[in-house]
Amino acid sequence: MQEELIRELLEAAKKIALTAGQHIESRKNEDIGVTKKSNTGSIASEIVTEVDIEVQEMIEKALLPLCQKYDLAFLGEETADNASRFEKEYFWSVDPIDGTLHFTEQIAGYSTSIALVRKDGIPVIGVINDSYNNRLYSAALGLGAFCNDKPIRCQDEGQKGGSSLRCYFDRSTQKGPPYEKLTTGIKALSSRLGYEKAEFPFGGGAALNACWALDNS
Repeated sequence: MQEELIRELLEAAKKIALTAGQHIESRKNEDIGVTKKSNTGSIASEIVTEVDIEVQEMIEKALLPLCQKYDLAFLGEETADNASRFEKEYFWSVDPIDGTLHFTEQIAGYSTSIALVRKDGIPVIGVINDSYNNRLYSAALGLGAFCNDKPIRCQDEGQKGGSSLRCYFDRSTQKGPPYEKLTTGIKALSSRLGYEKAEFPFGGGAALNACWALDNS
């Protein structure tokens, strides 16, 4: 895929994610219907709201012209996989509200996630809208990563002294048997890497956990 096309699709995905976020924020204080979609043992992955469905429909409708124009497939979190992603060279992968549990609790930790993925699994475009905090993360293959259109830069090796290594987990991780062993190993690693300490804040959905880790990199 040529850079010009990547830039066009990236800008489109950013606009769509922002529009989705506006809808989410307009509904978050309402009495919203919640249903259970699976039985995984984790409430965070089991629940879905009517807003999840509304937002996915909005995003799919907005992406449809691009799918038709450039022969792209669509894969959404809240609908069945039609397997078109195995037939096209690229497909959109969408989670309308990643961190639905946080959304129902009206706390930070949910976001809208839109990605363009190559058939072999290589991500080409990624957009995550943290509408609660008005932060739009975006990245594209070969073009860098940004937050609200400002480049995200990792700190240099020499800047680690006195700082913390922060590892973000969802809440269910703390309840699992490997948690103590995992955190002990990370603390040892952080010391070897020159960090003053390791911290383990419990964040939100997987997409925002990655973004928050990047914010503190």
